[in-house]
Amino acid sequence: MQHVTRTSCIIVIVLANAGFFSLGDGQTAGAAATSTANNLIKAYTQMVVKAHSNNIRIYGGTIMPFKRNAYYNQYSELCRTTVNQWIRTRGNFDACIDFDATMRDPQDSTRLVTTYQNDGLHPDTTGYKTMGQSIDLSLFVKAVSTGINEGSGNLPGTFLLGQNYPNPFNPSTTISFSLLSRSFTSLKMKKR
Repeated sequence: MQHVTRTSCIIVIVLANAGFFSLGDGQTAGAAATSTANNLIKAYTQMVVKAHSNNIRIYGGTIMPFKRNAYYNQYSELCRTTVNQWIRTRGNFDACIDFDATMRDPQDSTRLVTTYQNDGLHPDTTGYKTMGQSIDLSLFVKAVSTGINEGSGNLPGTFLLGQNYPNPFNPSTTISFSLLSRSFTSLKMKKR
């Protein structure tokens, strides 16, 4: 058994709904909505750049609809859809968690599903549960590269790469692995 020390693996999820205050605050014209959308996108871009510079994966959650709330008007909706389009665009965040698609009313995409909220803005317990269940958990499992070239003909009959312990949020971790025969082995960890 070999032991490897590596840096922590951190994932940040940006819940864009925190931006809805900006969406509803004085959005009374298309130019103001465009400006607010651009400012939110600029802020999210800075978060992504900073996260990536520290080898942190960052996922964006879309802004949910809020038509039944006083913040809502046609300009706040324009801003929301613009920001959501940016969040959904591949390459901006490492992944998109589309809470908008999960929580919106199928009959009116500008409103939350009635049974998921009680004020037109905030999810209730059922809404939060639905949001949690909509998250693709594979986003939190990183693929393991064995470094074995399948075309080389040098595949071992079996190998084992165990789960690290303690969890990746500690400053060091132990990863167990085994191969068919005893030999010099190198396990390289890459920062993402």
